Amino acid sequence: MKLLDKNTHDTVEEMLNTYPATQDSDNYLTAMIWFKELMKMGWSREDAVRFCKVLKDGKLSHPENISRTRRHIQKNKPNLRGKTYTKRQKNSNRIRKEIVKL
Repeated sequence: MKLLDKNTHDTVEEMLNTYPATQDSDNYLTAMIWFKELMKMGWSREDAVRFCKVLKDGKLSHPENISRTRRHIQKNKPNLRGKTYTKRQKNSNRIRKEIVKL
């Protein structure tokens, strides 16, 4: 879901300009963006504030850390790879063959 129909770049730049504290904290920046998105999705202000405060305070795992850890585990343990991994591998092999033909 796009925040107020802006792309991510514009949204992040707006937050960095409007809330200087976001310039030094990815957690705070993420919380501010997610807060606006949660409000747009119809969350109550109280619930959105409570969630974003927990996020801002670093009490939740950072999404990038979760994703990075998943990739690391799946690299070392093929049995934990999902269906998307296999599809991407097949597609990358096809693309490599097409590039070699060029």
